[in-house]
Amino acid sequence: METAIVTMIGGAIVASAGLMLDRRKQKARIDEVRSLLKADMSFDLECSVGFYDQLLKEWQLADPDWLATLQQLKDSNPTYCKNQEWMGLFDPLNSKVQVYDYYAASSELFDRIEQLYAELHSAIVGDVDQAVCESAQAELSDAIAQLKDCREQAVELLRAFGMEEAALAQAA
Repeated sequence: METAIVTMIGGAIVASAGLMLDRRKQKARIDEVRSLLKADMSFDLECSVGFYDQLLKEWQLADPDWLATLQQLKDSNPTYCKNQEWMGLFDPLNSKVQVYDYYAASSELFDRIEQLYAELHSAIVGDVDQAVCESAQAELSDAIAQLKDCREQAVELLRAFGMEEAALAQAA
């Protein structure tokens, strides 16, 4: 009887130790994935900030390459696009919301700028009234000016990622 009890207690200890090891491994894997996502997203955001600066400069100089730079900017977030389902790993909740808000707002703005440019181009090519062209140009200029806000959001995300990584490094 004592042997059976000792065996059961030993089995329970071994099982709980196995569960603890599995949890530690799972937490380590999650931490590694989170760290890799943040590193990749930080790289994407750093590229985006450079593209924002380049696009705003090209717009001010009336450089026709600004549209190509806008496309590069749209393409500079592959980590988020390919890994949206993993955004749940971000701590705390405000980081998740901040990431989502940035990518949703910037994507919407990029699409709006392309649409406004197409409308302006159609108005110019279609020999429409000068007032219509000026109105379309003003709307496009306002949308381009909003890129500064998106750039600042990208910089804030980079800062947040940096602070979280520093806190995690101190805790480890």
